Amino acid sequence: MAPDEAITVETRLLKQGRTLAFLACDVRADDGDRLLLEGRHAKFLNLGFQHDLFIHSPLRRATLPLLEVLADRGPRHAYEGDAAGLTADDVFGFRGDGSMDVTAAHCNGIGGLHGGAACMIAERAATRSRPDAGPPKSMNVTLMAALRAGAAATTATTWPTATQARVTIADGATGLPCYDVAVGF
Repeated sequence: MAPDEAITVETRLLKQGRTLAFLACDVRADDGDRLLLEGRHAKFLNLGFQHDLFIHSPLRRATLPLLEVLADRGPRHAYEGDAAGLTADDVFGFRGDGSMDVTAAHCNGIGGLHGGAACMIAERAATRSRPDAGPPKSMNVTLMAALRAGAAATTATTWPTATQARVTIADGATGLPCYDVAVGF
């Protein structure tokens, strides 16, 4: 794929219950023929009474536009905007040893490290440990304990096979593993 080649991203909800949703994402070359990337995600939805009121009630149609307005007025994440040349190192503040400080900009709405941020950290750790591996083709993230803003995240990378890295993201203060990420190359 050329650096300036256009892509099409299609996301869809496969199934949704009261507390879990299963999502899919396909990334295709803009010609629509070549599937470049396929992803699956299970999302925990039980966020409390307000979530149930807005999402799982007859008020849903009325409240979704309100939620969109509120989201647009909220603070932007550090990786949003028009900053030319912004890299993952700039956004996450990785130190030379692969550690970083978790800030509110890295966290989701309930205060834990966002799953997408965990993927970015794992990708950085894996490609840093083996720069010749190329870009990742797959990731599987397992959450064991949430990292909160103010924590220091550390990474440890092993390579069980030549095409798969295993990255553990741990709480730097306690050493306890928080995320286990399998990265396929």
